[in-house]
Amino acid sequence: MSLRKKIWIGLGGGVLMLILANLPFLPGPDFMYGISKTSYHLIMLISFLTMLGIPFVLVWFLYGLFKRRKFYGVAAALTFFPSLGLLNTRYIADGARYLSRLQSISAAENLISAIEEYRQDVGWYPTSIEVMYPDYIEEIPEPPAMGSNEYYYRLNGPTYEVSFHQSVTPFNWTVVVYNPMGTQEGEGDMRQLYETGVKNWKYYIFD
Repeated sequence: MSLRKKIWIGLGGGVLMLILANLPFLPGPDFMYGISKTSYHLIMLISFLTMLGIPFVLVWFLYGLFKRRKFYGVAAALTFFPSLGLLNTRYIADGARYLSRLQSISAAENLISAIEEYRQDVGWYPTSIEVMYPDYIEEIPEPPAMGSNEYYYRLNGPTYEVSFHQSVTPFNWTVVVYNPMGTQEGEGDMRQLYETGVKNWKYYIFD
């Protein structure tokens, strides 16, 4: 196999890896929820494990390069893919998660409007999203991203909260919360709230 073909195969594999690693943040059908989460966590785990061996692989790569041994291509691949995984985790996934967050926030506008309309008509907020169907909403809304399978709703004292989840690592996730009074509180070990850039929407990392 020619060097050019190997390079194209490597680049194609890299693009496929990035797509699989960011599936939870891409729009798609409901049945892809489990697949997208599994691929995201699997890519992250493989990248982390192989990253530990990068120093040894680099030595192997240089040895093969100078000795003109055939296995230097394998060493290059074992260096390239974990490095790509690190790049994705540090930069690309953050951007994809941010854009996905804004898209899911925008998609929740009709739900929030229906909740407020219900309160104006009945005098109190609904006890669940389902009680508004079909008079106030034609269907139960869902976030567009494959890795966020539903909007969660709960009453919180005199107000309410609408939220959805996003993947961060296999061990924690981002909880994005809307509260019309802006009185959200973080839960779990990491309670710090972060601004989303959209009024009354904040998020925290649940660990």
